Amino acid sequence: MLVGLFAERIPQCGPVAYAAQAGVGSTRLTISDVPPGRWTVLAVAEGAQSGGAESIYLGTVRQPVAVSPGRATRVYLRLRELQPTDPPIAITLAFDTFPHGMSRDLARPELRVAA
Repeated sequence: MLVGLFAERIPQCGPVAYAAQAGVGSTRLTISDVPPGRWTVLAVAEGAQSGGAESIYLGTVRQPVAVSPGRATRVYLRLRELQPTDPPIAITLAFDTFPHGMSRDLARPELRVAA
């Protein structure tokens, strides 16, 4: 599962902050070092269906989430199976530039998700 915070509702560059976790079902996930601002939360996961086939799951929030310095912000996010009517998704952390002056060196470019 990859959860990222993006400056725009439709991500067009890497996230301002993110966290990833493998092998989870329902879980709590903490994203550290989030800059203050309003961010769109987007989650993508791959998992097995009841028949054993792999499926892609997607989750997002309706409105941007406000993050303030020194305060924890909690978001409940429910993932659902990707539908044929959903727009294609591609999230990559291999960009040379990130929003707000974040450098490539601060990212983990080896982590990529695409569906």
